[in-house]
Amino acid sequence: MRLRYGLWMLKTLSRPVTDVALEAGFADCAHFSRYFREVFGLSPSQVRKESETAGPGLTIPMRRPDKPQGPQERRFYE
Repeated sequence: MRLRYGLWMLKTLSRPVTDVALEAGFADCAHFSRYFREVFGLSPSQVRKESETAGPGLTIPMRRPDKPQGPQERRFYE
């Protein structure tokens, strides 16, 4: 949910990635960016750039890893 909210904010608002990460409930931007890239396959900055050129209709599928590697990763997919 938090990553989807962050994705929505990146696609629709012009706030900095750091503000998006904090608003989405992440402790820091690095943590948000790491999980964002793992799930969506793109960095938050890449999504922002692509959404600016493609418009709000840009769709980005979620990638689910075959096996979450630890308890921290696992909680994002359950």
